[in-house]
Amino acid sequence: MNEEAAVTVVGKNDISDLERIERAQIDSLVSTAKAYPRDPKICRDKAIAIATMDQETAQECFYVLRRGGKEIEGPSIRCAEIVASTWQNIRAGSRVLEADDKTISAQAFCHDTENNVFMVKETKRRITNKDGVRYNDDMIVMTGNAAAAVALRNAVFGTIPKAVVRAVYLEAKKVAMGDAKTLKQRLQKCLAAFAAIPVSEEQILVYLARRNMEEITPDDLARLIGVFNALKEGESSVDDTFPPIKEEVPDVSAGVPVEKTHAQKDTKKKGSGKKPKFEPTPEDKGDAFEEPEPEEEVPNPFVLGQGEEVE
Repeated sequence: MNEEAAVTVVGKNDISDLERIERAQIDSLVSTAKAYPRDPKICRDKAIAIATMDQETAQECFYVLRRGGKEIEGPSIRCAEIVASTWQNIRAGSRVLEADDKTISAQAFCHDTENNVFMVKETKRRITNKDGVRYNDDMIVMTGNAAAAVALRNAVFGTIPKAVVRAVYLEAKKVAMGDAKTLKQRLQKCLAAFAAIPVSEEQILVYLARRNMEEITPDDLARLIGVFNALKEGESSVDDTFPPIKEEVPDVSAGVPVEKTHAQKDTKKKGSGKKPKFEPTPEDKGDAFEEPEPEEEVPNPFVLGQGEEVE
């Protein structure tokens, strides 16, 4: 005897029931928010206190990106999490939507129940490398999580007033930069973090347009911290930010002078005012530098001992 499968049909009344449940939840949140309103100044001060609690937390509150030859700087995902956690009467969330052959999409929302402001943001991230090859499954999952985090940041910053976010961001950046006394120690920690990616010191000097590490300033260090946060959050990639340095081999036979790089120029010894003299070897001389054969000496008839004897 065949058993008939039970099929549950969702009717119009059931959908309206779901809507009533959702509406009741939102009304409850709005009523609670109106009963316990926030104090914007207190919320801002709490966010600043958390963001500047230690230097490591402050360093994660901003990012730096290079787009079209210009640097873009702003508050990071970590800063959005801190501000949202102290703003009160707010709810937010994110999810990954879908992935096609080339991109992956994510969506996030942020709802301020006190002011009844609801913001939805979507982001897309590429899941192919520069050669057009699709990422593996693990990389696609990581890229999707990064896209969801970026969407959440945009939704939170679109809901919370910019004046509050900017105040937290600027105070965190001050603590992250530190002072000149600890610059060398913090620079070594930053270089070690970049080396694990890996990014070499030569690539960092090229990015900052500096000749050596002694020329790096506290502002440069803040830029490096922001760049590292952007790489960690998936805003940019190592290949796009720090392209590999190509070493060109000079063509000696062509005789074209090769311009030295900043690193090569810096290796010159201090106090050596004279340039090293170039002495071509016999292999470098070639036909152009071949010494002429000595000509046969012609006797002078007006000098004794040369030519004919004078009587």
